[in-house]
Amino acid sequence: MWIDVLRLADSIAADSIVAGSNRAIVVLAFVGVGHEPDTDDLLQNLAAAGHSVLLPRVEGEHIVAVLHEPGEALRSGAYGIPEPVGISVEPDVIDLVIVPGLAFTADGRRLGQGGGFYDRFLPLVREDCVTCGVGYAEQIVDDLPLEVHDRLLTMVMTA
Repeated sequence: MWIDVLRLADSIAADSIVAGSNRAIVVLAFVGVGHEPDTDDLLQNLAAAGHSVLLPRVEGEHIVAVLHEPGEALRSGAYGIPEPVGISVEPDVIDLVIVPGLAFTADGRRLGQGGGFYDRFLPLVREDCVTCGVGYAEQIVDDLPLEVHDRLLTMVMTA
């Protein structure tokens, strides 16, 4: 699965160069905990490929995106989830968001943990930002409810 995510990031970078931009691609990923895929290799490989890696940090009822260099120490944040300690960046600089979830549909619906953090965050990114749900094949279901505040993911990838 991670090789597909790396190819996606590289594809976004190539499209950016064709469009006349020569900046690093900015990727918001996550630190996998519990049932989520382990993202350590993904974070390292994204950075090694020259992409800027961000991780989410909970602040109140919201998440903010924080620049992270693989290997930097993380603190135990909300719900015991490891999170970065740096300064947050604006969501409109993000090109790709890698989104965890409990379940996904093929058309991009997502069931999260119930806190609504990504539901509040995703509307803040640019319209052309690619949002990619990641999980395991058994997390793909035929149907999930779609609420008014839900934003469909651009795609879903499974291991």
